[in-house]
Amino acid sequence: MLRAASATLARVVSNYRAAQLIAIRDASGEADTEELRKAVIHYRTLFDELLGVKPVAPSSVPADRGVLRQYRSCLERLLSI
Repeated sequence: MLRAASATLARVVSNYRAAQLIAIRDASGEADTEELRKAVIHYRTLFDELLGVKPVAPSSVPADRGVLRQYRSCLERLLSI
């Protein structure tokens, strides 16, 4: 169990650091649109890892509804804490 927790923590920290580096570059006007897109992906992955959310398979629901359901579920979890 400790190994699994360590692996999860390593992924969380890795995604946070990657997103933060891009955010720093953006603050100085150096990040382009592709880097910002990657930062959003890192933050989304970080958010999903922290809340234990499993991504919805794109083929099972239309993309907009799948994302909406996923984030609604996350918000409901946060509000119930």
